[in-house]
Amino acid sequence: MNRTEALLDRFLSELSDLSEPSGQSGAAPLAVWAHGSLGGGDYQEGRSDLDLIAVLDGPIGARTVWRVALAHARLRAQPLADQLHCTYLTPATAAGADRRHLTWAHAHLFRRPVTPVTRRELHTFGRSCWGSRRRACCRRSRTGNWPPSWCATSGTSGGGRWTG
Repeated sequence: MNRTEALLDRFLSELSDLSEPSGQSGAAPLAVWAHGSLGGGDYQEGRSDLDLIAVLDGPIGARTVWRVALAHARLRAQPLADQLHCTYLTPATAAGADRRHLTWAHAHLFRRPVTPVTRRELHTFGRSCWGSRRRACCRRSRTGNWPPSWCATSGTSGGGRWTG
């Protein structure tokens, strides 16, 4: 396993900790998708960023923000962790290129939109790392919004592991 695969495996493990104990609503991960060079196939370990989108099932409130920050803090000592960038969204907040989403990049949490360029990358060559199949969720509507409706989470792939 190379350093990138090890970091992604650890990251997916940390994301699973976002779920609440059974019986409570939480922000369990539904899918993780790669875009940029990692999704496009020209990723260079140690040089390229790891650009990810994580789709969570619950609302992203203060508790989820705190848990995301802790997850990234626990990754800090891992090789390549400083190059891992992830934007967090939910099925209810995915549409709309102007909407700002929780994002971890450059060792900080902030909010920024999922740009039309990123949406195009996901649609054209993005890679499903875990969970819902990306293509079913990235179809463009006649109005150009992404996604026009949310895909069912029953069709999953990857079994919770990076599927390279």
